[in-house]
Amino acid sequence: NYKTKAERIPFAELFKKNRYILGILCRFQIASHYMSVLREYAPDLPIAVDTVDVHFNREKKKSVLYSRDPSDAKNLKEEELSVYNKADFLITVSKVDADILARHFPSKRIAIIPLIYAPDPQRFSFNDRTDLLFVGNFVHPPNSDALIQYCSSILPLIRNKLPNVKTYVGGANSLPVVQDFANNNLIITGFVTDIQYFLDRCR
Repeated sequence: NYKTKAERIPFAELFKKNRYILGILCRFQIASHYMSVLREYAPDLPIAVDTVDVHFNREKKKSVLYSRDPSDAKNLKEEELSVYNKADFLITVSKVDADILARHFPSKRIAIIPLIYAPDPQRFSFNDRTDLLFVGNFVHPPNSDALIQYCSSILPLIRNKLPNVKTYVGGANSLPVVQDFANNNLIITGFVTDIQYFLDRCR
């Protein structure tokens, strides 16, 4: 991330010592900064932008959900599409995202690389586990929205049916409004270094 206090990347040295066949820039904000740098050092290098998420689509939905001025989402869309337009091809995690981008770039190659991980074997059977687990970094608005929805609308239904089941909320940066929901049945752990303890005990 170019905004972090990291050592500068020695591009001139890297391109002098190595031959690259592909540049992948992750997220349009990073691509916006580094696209011109890669073009400068390697004009013929194919560059892909890994979108991670079609941000303007999410922001558009958020502006509707919160009745906000849609101009922010519109400006983000223009900025994001401008970056994608300069890439040789795009990477998305889903067909839904690929279809959205294909409407804007019908001739651009768009690769779908889903986020799929091989599952670790479960050490405890379903019957040996009891509770529920919610994981997310709550700076990311969809995670916060989902947790608030869960606490306000879904958790009361669970308590009626399964009064002894606890919900553990793991992840950094939980919001003060979420802390208001905390009680004996909703435990907010904050950031945890190893989630395995909870995976072993939750259904």
